[in-house]
Amino acid sequence: MTVRDTFSSRVGQICNATFDRSIIAYDENSDAEERERCRQQTEVLSILTGLEIDSAKSGVKPDLSEYLLKERRAHNLFLKYKSLLELAPNHAWYEDTPQKKIKDFFEMTDWSTVTSNVERLPYLAKQLKENTKRLNPKPAEDSELFTFAVKPNWKEQLDANILSSVGNILRQYEAVLSRIRACRAPIKNKSRQNDIDRILYSRGQEEYIDSDALYAEFSKLSPDRVTILRGELTNQSCI
Repeated sequence: MTVRDTFSSRVGQICNATFDRSIIAYDENSDAEERERCRQQTEVLSILTGLEIDSAKSGVKPDLSEYLLKERRAHNLFLKYKSLLELAPNHAWYEDTPQKKIKDFFEMTDWSTVTSNVERLPYLAKQLKENTKRLNPKPAEDSELFTFAVKPNWKEQLDANILSSVGNILRQYEAVLSRIRACRAPIKNKSRQNDIDRILYSRGQEEYIDSDALYAEFSKLSPDRVTILRGELTNQSCI
């Protein structure tokens, strides 16, 4: 446990240091020389992350003192906001609630001085939420959607070809829906499934009829109906 926590802590420290420098490295409003220096350090720290992970096997840990013990930058706003979101809802009676801490975070930060787009994301998201009107959908009346139904004798004026096509689509939909329901509630103990598959294959119907679908149809039959059908099959086989 100690080894795992230590390993996770070091990798986390490297990632935080990398993120801190990347904030400056990709901030177009920062000094060009400082931006280039942080970009190089970001690349180095990315490599050190891999070396730290490999150290679990090799036992050789990279020297991180230059990056973790020196030039400590203030905790960036994005990570601070992220940590506030991850606060547990349960807190001590003397502590501020997570909602209060988030509110103070926005109010006590001078966002006009924040130049990094990444660090401004929480503020921009908050502004977007506050300035976006809530959508109140208004369902349309049937008379607006189906204007043709207002006319008298509208059923006789419908195109027969379109009705046939729609009817075919509906039948296919019902067949697919029935198949989906059968798959969601699979039937256990299919003792004769191999026999059914063999019969369908011998009759060349394995591509058109599925044994699972047959079992699903059988499950809909009442015991009395099964008895009647079985008797009819027996009589047909004796003829």
